[in-house]
Parts: sequence; structure tokens; C-alpha cells
Amino acid sequence: CTREGAQCTARVGCDVSAGALVDPALPHVLEPFARHEMLRERDAKRVAWALALCQRVALAHGGTFTHAPFADGAAVALTLSLRCEAPV
Repeated sequence: CTREGAQCTARVGCDVSAGALVDPALPHVLEPFARHEMLRERDAKRVAWALALCQRVALAHGGTFTHAPFADGAAVALTLSLRCEAPV
């Protein structure tokens, strides 16, 4: 976690597997309507649901959540930025 002014930013990297890319909701993961639709099926294997949850938590705390484009076998970066309320 790094502190840049009043922002605290955490970046996580991982390699994407083809299995994670089969979720048909993935291209629309951060769209509000798509998040609502994801809740209907309650499928625990859905990557899109987890990413949408990350964004909701970040937004609820005045922050942001972004991700790089997904491609099989490629590294992807997830970035969470929040306002720092206490020393880091």
C-alpha cells in the first residue's frame, strides 16, 4: 500500500486463466445493471460478481476500483484507491 497525498493505493497482479474468462458477464462487470443481473443466479463461480463487489466497496469508501483488460494467460492488475484517514 502506498500513500500519494491523501490517497492510499493498493495494486494486485495475477495471471488470468481461461477458466475465469468463460463468465459471459465479464465484459460488463462494472456496469450497474449487469451487477444487478449477476445477483439473480447466485453462481459462486462467477468472477464478475467478485470484481463488482470490489468496486462497490471502493465506491462506498470514496475510492475507485479498476482493472486492466483480461486475456488468457496474461497478467492483469487490479487497483484499489481510497482516501487515507489514518497514517499508513
